[in-house]
Amino acid sequence: MCHWFVQKKSDFQSIGIHAVDVISEDILSDELAYGLIEYQGKIALSPFRFGLPSFDGKMILNARVETVDEKKMFSQAYRFHKAVFPCSLYHERTSSGLSYSLSSSSLIYLAGFVDKDRFVLLTGEPVPSLPIRLKRMPIMLKQDEIRPYLKGELSKEALVEDKQILLRAILDPSR
Repeated sequence: MCHWFVQKKSDFQSIGIHAVDVISEDILSDELAYGLIEYQGKIALSPFRFGLPSFDGKMILNARVETVDEKKMFSQAYRFHKAVFPCSLYHERTSSGLSYSLSSSSLIYLAGFVDKDRFVLLTGEPVPSLPIRLKRMPIMLKQDEIRPYLKGELSKEALVEDKQILLRAILDPSR
């Protein structure tokens, strides 16, 4: 599975952040992206590399929300270093060649966490009504969920509640 997302300078300007230079608009494995983190009680912006190297040298780009706090590789980072990655588009191509893109007139906020200077995204079960069959989907946050997520105030259950409604709104803005 191959996935990437798009961050543009204008994405950050639309949420009031002007001091950011986007190095690559298409954020692929091992590339630099900007994430929102909580730092000294405030939301701050910081650059991170996409993916954590595993013991076998492969890049791990996502973690299952259902088991993230049980996995030794992820549990500490997930518990203490949550991050949100604003983007204007998320794209994924499956191993069978199918692909889909999520985009919205407003920003999409992808939930993740960081480990030192690297990050992974959280994934959950896909929306059953999607036109293509997928194994996992990124966990997306509403704008008003960003601060509670970063502070660790959203449970894993809350991260997946109503996400089907949010995803349907992104896929079909007329709803």
